[in-house]
Formats: sequence, structure tokens, C-alpha cells
Amino acid sequence: MDETEKLVLGSVVGVLLTGVLSVGGSWLGIGSHVVATLFAIVVPMLAFARRQWLSLGAVLWISVFAGLAWTFGLPGGATGHLVTGILWCGATAWLALE
Repeated sequence: MDETEKLVLGSVVGVLLTGVLSVGGSWLGIGSHVVATLFAIVVPMLAFARRQWLSLGAVLWISVFAGLAWTFGLPGGATGHLVTGILWCGATAWLALE
């Protein structure tokens, strides 16, 4: 595993850990999750081929919008964010390890 793959996997772990912290609804938890997500957007974009990034990016944006819906209490936001977020983390990790 090279340094880029380690960085990608680290960004995935960061998103997952800060996601757990943000479940309580604190602004610190949510803010750290936003920062980790922004980092996780940039790292795979630099590491993967364009086609791989575009497929990951589509899932990620769905997850981001569902996360915003969850934050503002809209119906379906929590489920949509969790399902697409976990799907994105799994796909990103799989691409990094492939």
C-alpha cells in the first residue's frame, strides 16, 4: 500500500469517526464531520482516475445533500445520509485497496 492509498483510507476513517461524533447533534461534531468530508472529497479526487472519481462523487453528493436534510430535520435525511455515506466509504476503501 503506497502513501496515497493510506491517505485515502485515512480520509475514509476520518469521515466515519467524525460521523459517529456528530450523531449527538453537537455543532462541534457536525463541524468536524464537515471538515473531514471536505478532506475526503479532495483526497480521492487527486488519487483516483477521473471516471472512478466521478462515480464516487455522485454518491458523495447524494450523501452530502441527505446529510443537510438530516441536519435540518427533513424526513428521510438520516436514512439517506447513512446509506449513501456508508456506500461511499465502502466504495472508496475498495478502490484504494484494489
